[in-house]
Amino acid sequence: GRDSVLIFTNTREWAEILASRLRLLGLEIDIHHSSLSKEARITAENRLKTGKLKGLVCTSSLELGIDIGRIDFILQYGSPRQVGKLIQRIGRSGHSLDRISQGCILVTDLDDELESRAILNLAERGWLEPVKPYPKAFDVLCHQLCGILLEHYKLPARDAFELIRKAKPFESLGWQEFLDLCGFMQKLGYLWLNPEEDGFWLKRRKGAFDYYYSNLSTIPDVRNFRVIDLVTQQPIGTLDAEFVALHGNPDQVIIFKGRPWRIVEIGEKVLVEPTEDLTGAIPAWEGELIPVPKEVAEEVARIRKGLKLKGQLIMPDNRTILFEWGKESQGLRSLNFAVIHLCGGSQVNEAIGQALAFKLSQKFGSVAVKTDPYRIILRWQGGSWRDCYHGFRQLKGRIRQTLELALPFTQLFAWRFYQVGQRFGIISRKADLSRGLLRKLMETYRDTPVWQETLNELFQEKLDVEGAEEILKGIKRIEVREGLSPLGKLGLKRAWELVGLARPEPEIFKAFKERILETKIGLLCCHCAGWKRIVEVRDLPELKCPLCGSKLIAAVPWRKLDEAGELVRKANQRKRLNKQEERRLDRILSTAYLVISHGKQAVLCLAGRGIGPQTASRILAKQLKGDDLLKEILKAEKEFARTRLYWKS
Repeated sequence: GRDSVLIFTNTREWAEILASRLRLLGLEIDIHHSSLSKEARITAENRLKTGKLKGLVCTSSLELGIDIGRIDFILQYGSPRQVGKLIQRIGRSGHSLDRISQGCILVTDLDDELESRAILNLAERGWLEPVKPYPKAFDVLCHQLCGILLEHYKLPARDAFELIRKAKPFESLGWQEFLDLCGFMQKLGYLWLNPEEDGFWLKRRKGAFDYYYSNLSTIPDVRNFRVIDLVTQQPIGTLDAEFVALHGNPDQVIIFKGRPWRIVEIGEKVLVEPTEDLTGAIPAWEGELIPVPKEVAEEVARIRKGLKLKGQLIMPDNRTILFEWGKESQGLRSLNFAVIHLCGGSQVNEAIGQALAFKLSQKFGSVAVKTDPYRIILRWQGGSWRDCYHGFRQLKGRIRQTLELALPFTQLFAWRFYQVGQRFGIISRKADLSRGLLRKLMETYRDTPVWQETLNELFQEKLDVEGAEEILKGIKRIEVREGLSPLGKLGLKRAWELVGLARPEPEIFKAFKERILETKIGLLCCHCAGWKRIVEVRDLPELKCPLCGSKLIAAVPWRKLDEAGELVRKANQRKRLNKQEERRLDRILSTAYLVISHGKQAVLCLAGRGIGPQTASRILAKQLKGDDLLKEILKAEKEFARTRLYWKS
């Protein structure tokens, strides 16, 4: 047996799932990832160091900056996706001069196996992912120029330009680019760009101080949203702001904690409900996955050539492209789909996929696109597979041009623009912009350095345009086939993969029933205002005041019981009420009238989230009992969650 083991996964979601499965087996396992509190991470590390813990499931949070000599084995769950990741993670074990680092990769399917083999082959050859310097970051340059002016107050623009060009990332900066940025900074109130007899001079303005010291880091502020189960009203985890910005639309199905959930409402928290519908489901770890380099994908293509896979008549690589197509039904709609097998890696395929989807959308409207390192998957309505095929053939030499047109329409661009805008100081670090307001801001700053830097960051970090053009130029043959090969089916399975099963309807209803019966509610006598009580719905007493014998008992939120009691007492004493108090009293009395008419069933309805007297009255008018009544209450809660935003307005 092993003394101490680290189990690496590629996402926080998978770390949570894997740890929970291992605990079910009775193993002493803890978890470590960036979404956990600092205290929880330190506790897990200390337990591992002292030997109280034999295994720790973790993400890249434990790749660097930790030296636990006890670790003698590394288990990588799934492909590490990059050579550097594999070497760094395996290197966490055997941390002493006389020991050898040991570990293994546990693969989950054919793609995983081939990718892991490719990474091992490249590692044996001594290849590592090259470090690519980020050229001409305009937001960084803006900040540095303000720093220079804080020191010098005023200096020739040419001197500042030559100083900046000495830094490697800015050696290709052009003079006109520099002047354009300075002109933009003048509009923002950071400096003056003054033409004088001996050339342009830069002069500090008051705004430079606040901007410089408010933006000392280029790391964006991270915000997490709590995810709440509508049925149980219990938190089930967190989603980061980027995922919510890119995919957080009401009715969008996401895969979270191994199950599908439908987003109901987004505000300070994300409200979701269980669902069994996987149509268009997006994994919550989308965007968190480590990108697979083009070189790894090309090595996978080389390995594939030596394989014989049953049912796979054509083994695609980057010279021979397999284009598979077909039709599928979604309700009354007939959709085209295409799977383009291309071993380009994550960022190459994403660049081609986004460009191709944009071309199709110009003809047919909405197009769904999903990419992985070895495929581009598209779905659209209208036309035929030939539209997609011809669009793909026409992309060569036009990738960047097409993406510069396409990206501004995407949520990805909007989210990155929001971050870049903060670093330029045009958006407050605390701002929480609506999508409509953000779009207006984007139009205002179109074709400015903020806009250009947003495109630069996407091309640098998310999309490999040069690699995409290189692969498109190298294609020798495209084989077109109707239907899906084994590799095509594998791609669709991975695109919408589930770990666990959706909760069956009876289990969902059982959880809701338990929650509603445990809900606390306040009871108040509206006749004498002298009796009040907080109870759980399951423990409701006789709805009759023990002091005065009245049955005029109101059901109010338990946290507002004292406030309601004071208001009823004030009304009984015939003291003057303002309009707001009159409305609140009418609502309290409405619940009391319902209780007189329907008894405990009225209290049960009023315990539902967002259910007031009017909604409760409609539910009770149906004269339902038992589970049928509870199902109607659940239905009303869901309706409230969906329409709550409009009620506020």
